[in-house]
Amino acid sequence: MTKNYQSLLRAVEREREFHNKTARITGANYNVFSLLQLDRKEDKLHSPFIADLLHPQGSHQQGTVFLKAFINMLTQKFEDLSKLSNLKAERTRVNTEEFIGKVRANEGGRIDIYITDGLHTIAIENKIDADDQENQLLRYANHLKGKENTALLYLNLKGRAPSEKSTKRKLVEGTDYYGLSYQKDILTWLEDCKRIAVDLPILRECLKQYINTIKELCGMSLNEDKKKEIEKLIKHHFGAALDIATHFEAVRLQIINDFRIDLIDYLTENLDSAIYRVEPCFEINAKYSKIVILPHKEKHPYKLYFNIESFSAEGYWGGDLYVGLLANPGRGGLSDQEKKILSGEGLKGWLPKKENLNVNTKEEATLKQLSQEKSRKQLVEQLGLQCVQFIQEHEDLLKNLYRKF
Repeated sequence: MTKNYQSLLRAVEREREFHNKTARITGANYNVFSLLQLDRKEDKLHSPFIADLLHPQGSHQQGTVFLKAFINMLTQKFEDLSKLSNLKAERTRVNTEEFIGKVRANEGGRIDIYITDGLHTIAIENKIDADDQENQLLRYANHLKGKENTALLYLNLKGRAPSEKSTKRKLVEGTDYYGLSYQKDILTWLEDCKRIAVDLPILRECLKQYINTIKELCGMSLNEDKKKEIEKLIKHHFGAALDIATHFEAVRLQIINDFRIDLIDYLTENLDSAIYRVEPCFEINAKYSKIVILPHKEKHPYKLYFNIESFSAEGYWGGDLYVGLLANPGRGGLSDQEKKILSGEGLKGWLPKKENLNVNTKEEATLKQLSQEKSRKQLVEQLGLQCVQFIQEHEDLLKNLYRKF
């Protein structure tokens, strides 16, 4: 059986090397959105790009064709939305960040993408990394109440359901809102847009790069030939492939956990133990798995502390690992006066004083580096030094804030 594993892995590696070489020669991996670090920016890339395609007067100058393709995708997916087929595309306006009033308990806010012809309205809440806001979908649903021919769409990478924080258990999927995913629905629409733009090379290539961006965000293969060849290899070595797949996630998490343990050891050795206590927080596969550096002599050390997250790559900022000073309104509880003090220092939320460590544990290059002890130790020393320097630069701020509490 060992030979089967080795044979499969060697064959897959050869296939990867071939397609990677081809990509280097053809420039297939070049992506301007990733290069400009826009790939995870909802407000800077995704909402504006989608809204412009949908707008009949968009910079694409192709009129209503992309909007009609979008409506067609919606009505095919949701029978209840057949009413949108009568939307007057030529009269439609499309806005981003549509203001619907000051945020109150059950109303107001800004809708990411707002589509209306005056008689039909589509409101899209667009999520890449951001968490749901309090009562968010409920507020938007209330805005659409009383209007005819409306649809509230909840869009995210893989079609996850909105949180109870957003809906307050008062909204029903398929009635009050409809779930969409980039992975399936938006890609289907964009592929249709690309076919429409087949004779428009610049627009077609922009669409292709955006499609590749979404595939990368969703962890999908960019190369169909490579995908087909690997599928053949898996079928030929199905038992070995199944065993590898079964153990892969546990091995990945073990690699990341070893990294976190080593980083905790480095910080413990290089920070003053009279001031700080370094601890892991949450299981390694938890969304906000982290390291906390607590000022343990303070009466309430969980109110304000140094923090490194997220080791699972499921947290904020596209999954990148950050070190920061965390003002925590939950555990320990901040008083109104303490919140006012923090606000005066620009500390209004999670990790408001933060620094990107430029490591993402979902990326292949990072996992390869962490899987080898020597290269992992090198990365730990590099990041550990960066974290220690950040903490030392901000510890006076931490002390001064605790004095004011």
